[in-house]
Amino acid sequence: MRPSGKDLEVLASLVDAKKKLEVVIDQVLPIAKIAEAFAYLEKGHAKGKLVVTMGCSQDVQKAKELLEQVNIDLKLAAEAANRNGGE
Repeated sequence: MRPSGKDLEVLASLVDAKKKLEVVIDQVLPIAKIAEAFAYLEKGHAKGKLVVTMGCSQDVQKAKELLEQVNIDLKLAAEAANRNGGE
């Protein structure tokens, strides 16, 4: 599997198009609770992504900001790939 500028462009457009593609965050847990996070995932109860923070706080706002940055990076990667001929 290779990254494709066209694929990234489609994903970016879905993110931009009124949140048609959205990453759902189920829980934000500190690294100290990593075993609980894996147990939760293994039970199949997760309704979204689990975010594990390196600090002690469960700062949901920081997780949302990181998600927004990922979405911005995805859009920029698609634009760059398209400028380079879709590679």
